[in-house]
Amino acid sequence: MPGSLHARPPALSTIHPDAATLDAIFTRANALQVQGDMRGALAAYREYLALAPSHARAHAQAGLAYARLDDWGRGIAHLRAAVAAAPEIAENWANLASALQHLGSLDDAERLARQALAMRPTMASSWNTLGLVAADREHYDEARAHFIRALEIDPGSALTWMNLGMCEYRLVRDDDALANLTRALEMDPSLVPAHYSLGVLHHNRGRPP
Repeated sequence: MPGSLHARPPALSTIHPDAATLDAIFTRANALQVQGDMRGALAAYREYLALAPSHARAHAQAGLAYARLDDWGRGIAHLRAAVAAAPEIAENWANLASALQHLGSLDDAERLARQALAMRPTMASSWNTLGLVAADREHYDEARAHFIRALEIDPGSALTWMNLGMCEYRLVRDDDALANLTRALEMDPSLVPAHYSLGVLHHNRGRPP
């Protein structure tokens, strides 16, 4: 099941040296990232970090960009640097937890997700990460409870509706699974795992999707 990484908008009022130059570089990097040009964004983040090597937000955004390219080694290195530079920011812990879950480091992912939630109990992405960790361990009832909590906070997350539906499929809660996978696809038709799981459910029921 896919997870989610939590991005935050930039805040650069205290950057040194040459704040105006750094602000321009970061703005360019962020715009490229929003447009989906991860390689262009990373080039700009590297330029930024060459001038401000300990800036947490730049490390966090670079980590997210590397994750989008499936370069998890460099992505996690930047996400760890973000946590080290700004441990008071809950999103940094949440992003690193999500990345570690993706790589199967479940104990570390759970620990860091709970750290993020201790700092901000309403962080839906970390509840989703806990759900994914539980599902990876085949603790599906626990996973379902975490996904439901995430959706109470952020009902607009198609990924979490999909994760909930796939978990309910494992629990043989077919009606719930069908409803929630359908809801996920209504919100985001590009979710391939939801299409596949919905197709399997319809096949098992003997009717076309």
